[in-house]
Amino acid sequence: MTANYEAEQAELEEKIAQLEETDVKSKENAQNALGFTELIRKCVNIKELDIELVNALIDRIVVYDADKVSKTQKIEIYYKFVGAIAD
Repeated sequence: MTANYEAEQAELEEKIAQLEETDVKSKENAQNALGFTELIRKCVNIKELDIELVNALIDRIVVYDADKVSKTQKIEIYYKFVGAIAD
């Protein structure tokens, strides 16, 4: 009976750890969404894209080597708070 109780206790502790991790990730996602929303609100009526705005919106740009056969080049833009947006 004690072995069953200990096994159940260990299982419940593992579930608690998983739920806590999920909670932390959810809070991070919510915070990132709020940060991105605030950033976009500042950009609603922009007339011109300048370096300040680009730096405020974009975290990094990754440029891959060109494909010699199709003559195309892959570029990934990582936005602040949300990461890369798939095309």
